[in-house]
Amino acid sequence: MNGPDITLEILTDLRAEMRGTNARLDGLMRRLDLVDVTLLDLAVEQALTGRQRRAVEERDAPLESRVSALEDRVAELESK
Repeated sequence: MNGPDITLEILTDLRAEMRGTNARLDGLMRRLDLVDVTLLDLAVEQALTGRQRRAVEERDAPLESRVSALEDRVAELESK
C-alpha cells in the first residue's frame, strides 16, 4: 500500500513545482512585455529623430552654399 501513497505524494509535489514554474513564467512574461513596449518606444523615438535630422539637413542645405560664398568674399576682401 506504500506505492499509491508515494505516487500521490510525487504527483502533489509535481503540481506544486509546476505552479511555481508557472508563477516564474508569468513574471518573465511581464518583464518581456515591458521590454517589448520599451523597444517599441525607442523605435518611435529613433524614427522621429531621423525625420527631424533630415528636415534640418534639407533646411540647411541651401544655406551652406550661401555661407561658403560669403566666406570666399570675406577672404578675398581680407586679402586686399
